[in-house]
Amino acid sequence: MSVDVIKSVGDRRLYRVIKLKNGLTALLVSDGDSGDNLPNEDAESNDMDDDGIERKDSLDDDIESKDSLHDAESKDSLDDGIRRKGGSAENNDSLEEKSSGGFSAAALCVRAGSWMEPDNLPGLAHFLEHMLFMGSQKYPNENDFDCFIKEHGGQTNANTHAEWTSYFFDVQDVAFKSALDRFANFFIHPLMSMKSVEREVKMIHSEWMMKARNEKIRFEQLLGTMSREGHPIGKFTWGNQESLQSLPALRGIDVCQALRNFWRQYYLAQYMTLVVLSKECLDVLQSWVVEIFEGISGSSKPALTFEHLGAPFDTPRFRRIYRIIPCRSITKMQLTWALPSLVQHYRKKPLHYLGMLIGHEGRGSLVSFLRERNLAHAVESGVFEVPDEFNTACSCFQVSLTLTNEGMTGFENVITVVFQYLKLLSIKGFHRSFWNEAFQIEKTKFRFLEQIDPMKYVEQLAKDMHRYKPQDYITGNLMFEYDEKLLQSCLESLKPHAMNIALWSKAFKDCKGFKWCEEKWFKTAYAAQDIPQDWIQTWTNCDCLPEFSLPEPNVYIATDFRLKPNDCSANFLEMPLTDTNVSRLWFCKDEEFLVPKASVNFFLKSCEADRSPSSACMLDLYVELLKDHITQVVYPAELAEISCRIVALDRGLVIRISGFSHKLTRLFVAVVDRLATFQVREDLFSTLKQDLKVFYRNSGLNPEVLNKQLRRSLLFDCHWDLMRKYECISAVTLESFSEFVKSFYAQMYVEGLIQGNITSKKAKSVESFLLCRLEIKAAQNLEYLRQNQVKRIPPGCSIFTARNRSTDDENSVITNYYQYGKCGLREFLINQIILAKMEEPCFACLRTSKQLGYHVQSGSTYLYGMVGFTVTICSLASKCSMQVLDDSIEEFLQDFHKNHVEKMTEETLSEIISTEIRLKQNCGDANLQAEVDRRWKEILENSYVFDRPTREINELKTITLQDLKLWSRNFIAPESKRRKLSIQVVGNDRQSAPRRQPGSKRPPLRFPSPHQQPTTYPNPRPTIFPNPRATTNSNSRATTYPNPRVFTSIEEFKSECKRYST
Repeated sequence: MSVDVIKSVGDRRLYRVIKLKNGLTALLVSDGDSGDNLPNEDAESNDMDDDGIERKDSLDDDIESKDSLHDAESKDSLDDGIRRKGGSAENNDSLEEKSSGGFSAAALCVRAGSWMEPDNLPGLAHFLEHMLFMGSQKYPNENDFDCFIKEHGGQTNANTHAEWTSYFFDVQDVAFKSALDRFANFFIHPLMSMKSVEREVKMIHSEWMMKARNEKIRFEQLLGTMSREGHPIGKFTWGNQESLQSLPALRGIDVCQALRNFWRQYYLAQYMTLVVLSKECLDVLQSWVVEIFEGISGSSKPALTFEHLGAPFDTPRFRRIYRIIPCRSITKMQLTWALPSLVQHYRKKPLHYLGMLIGHEGRGSLVSFLRERNLAHAVESGVFEVPDEFNTACSCFQVSLTLTNEGMTGFENVITVVFQYLKLLSIKGFHRSFWNEAFQIEKTKFRFLEQIDPMKYVEQLAKDMHRYKPQDYITGNLMFEYDEKLLQSCLESLKPHAMNIALWSKAFKDCKGFKWCEEKWFKTAYAAQDIPQDWIQTWTNCDCLPEFSLPEPNVYIATDFRLKPNDCSANFLEMPLTDTNVSRLWFCKDEEFLVPKASVNFFLKSCEADRSPSSACMLDLYVELLKDHITQVVYPAELAEISCRIVALDRGLVIRISGFSHKLTRLFVAVVDRLATFQVREDLFSTLKQDLKVFYRNSGLNPEVLNKQLRRSLLFDCHWDLMRKYECISAVTLESFSEFVKSFYAQMYVEGLIQGNITSKKAKSVESFLLCRLEIKAAQNLEYLRQNQVKRIPPGCSIFTARNRSTDDENSVITNYYQYGKCGLREFLINQIILAKMEEPCFACLRTSKQLGYHVQSGSTYLYGMVGFTVTICSLASKCSMQVLDDSIEEFLQDFHKNHVEKMTEETLSEIISTEIRLKQNCGDANLQAEVDRRWKEILENSYVFDRPTREINELKTITLQDLKLWSRNFIAPESKRRKLSIQVVGNDRQSAPRRQPGSKRPPLRFPSPHQQPTTYPNPRPTIFPNPRATTNSNSRATTYPNPRVFTSIEEFKSECKRYST
């Protein structure tokens, strides 16, 4: 079939769309060397239209003509998160961007999701997604695919949505065809054995328990209860042991057979889209896809859609006020309207554009008005994710407001203000010039689109193939057409009488006079009432406020894309551009990516930043107030693809501005001017201070966050954890805060990195402006600001225990941190190789085989030169005691040393090192920002090894098998004297925890500090977590750690570290 695939003029990849005889549609992407990445700016390509988009004919595959594709969109992703590649446990919150060179990727998206599953088996589609990873007829081992992918440096994942399910992976090029064959057999003949089904349902339940306190997910489920009876939008899509095991058993349902039936009915080739990306040429990729994927069964049956069911929210249950008691302390209001499905209008995106207008944060905007009156902090507007703009049932448009306490008290008046702003749009129109600006920004962004992680790219494309016409597979996310009539029609749907109002506040617990109900699956407590008619009349007849105006012209839109000349002969890797007792600036003119972008980064290190927990609180508060202070300046720049981030770190303040270089320094000057003229209103100070206190408390209620915070507090001298900040923030006054801000700049050292399409002369002027405008003075103790100290933990086992702060949350988290000590690059790489080998066996043993928890992860750590590794398990208190989890980790490490390291052969090591070298060679910086981020990390850690990948490759070639075995014997083997710190956040038994009824008397807030001996913490080790159902192996513990030390105070642990070090 011949299709014009529209792509960016800067996209060097080649694309081809084919359709197999079984009905599967595939997009082939060849990432081989096909010329320069970007055209010469002085000579535009003849193939490029005025919009910077290139039309390329795909090659005719002559297999079969293509029918029109059905559009599909999602319910909130049921993202497994269980097969992500490991890595540094300190930096695993987000996946590293890979350049596509050396890596191939594939994604398959099937038009079968949670809405298709039978009513008597909620969560079946999500369950099937898990089960397809558990072996196939051709590759029967449960972990065969995961193991193969990770052995070849890749990662894999999947997620389930309302109308489709997506599977995706990446892997080194040399293993791509074999990986594709294993991947295709998921869909050709999965095993789904009874043994695997019985085991994996526990992981489904654990995943549900981990998400059970997520407010967004809880509301999505509650929203479903407001729909018409029988509509699939009301289904419980996550699944748990009740819906997939106990209830089916009572009803005599064979879940294993139901999984097979669902797979046979919906996992058909004509419902599937496939994307493969590799360096291979298109003809080779086509031959592979035909050979491997034509074995998937197909039929002529059309895909199931849901528009015929009618409007799901055309019911009085939807058009009401819902007061919701959240798990966390939040004060929020969300207004929701249900509109018809807008699948066919994807080129116009009317709701996306309406969201841009209502959510604008510039002068005259809705949020500016509410902030000035201390009614709300933030306004977000757009398409609700469940269901979103492109599903076949409906589209839900929302206006979400983060309210102050005052705003919540008079929430009906805040809603009046919202409708007064909507009146502005109905009077003034939809601001065509603003749409033109947005369109120009999107075209420019697309024109200079840089490569992203290949797995993310194919995942998105496979979904978009269900949404868009073939020529729009790549460009379908852009706005193409302005349709004022359609915009007017959508605006007219946003009427008061058609609105749902949802309110979240902990204060509702004390409200009487409401009839409180409980949602079935997530146990969300809520009270519903009709919207008073006089309120609806007020909102309908309100007038536009004079303070409101449409967005002003955006002064930050780039128009000059010429590349600057390189005026600096100095080698970036050898010396900084400037170096004084006040500042040091690193500079690099981009000569590799050749894009008109730049990045300005400064770290303002102050002796005051970490002097005390109170100082740390005030620095956090300063950042929040600064963000509010610069919003009207920064927001239009953000729209124009120039990002600005201000964050607080342990030692000071970081300013990062990145994007198109033309107007970037203009934004930098405006931001620094705002810092220099910073003033704060007393009411705003009080409001943001209270918000920060709530943030500290909410974060402490998350057991995973609490575990990480405790680990950093235990290991770093200068880190004040969120719990300690929570204890101190109430005492902060406006006077003490003002004094802190003055002293913050009194003694300072500034370190910067400027890189990209910018000259060294301009870089020096940027640094000089910052130092002069903020009147920065040199710090007296430079060595203190340049150091990062990590505690050397004592030999043996130290255990730090804390209780999960949510009394009804049974999620437990254990992280065992094993520390080797200060090491060089060679030792770090030996540790990294061993941990790369450990990742899959760890997951297979602790998660797949022993079923200890949904989230299991191991990874190497490198904390300012201190080498170590971690093993983390997220489990349930009702399922496993901490001693069982700890013992299981120790038993696994013993087995890993004995059966994986000691039995390793020279051939195996050679394969591992070759894989690691290819990873480091091919996982180069995907784009300019990735390179900046890598170098900035070196600066933040005071290591300055800017050519680290090259050094690592050279060092890897010298590592021997004896090196690995000796390291394992000294560091991992049970008879070694390891330094171990086990951080254990213990969950609460959800079944036995007392639950307070809404309206009853609130008990006093108790937020125990881990720095003092709390009465709620268990003591001592043998009786900490009794679990009569669990069996333990005390002998292994006695051999390895005869006298474990149990701590419940951070100061006590640090004193022990100090005593040991002296």
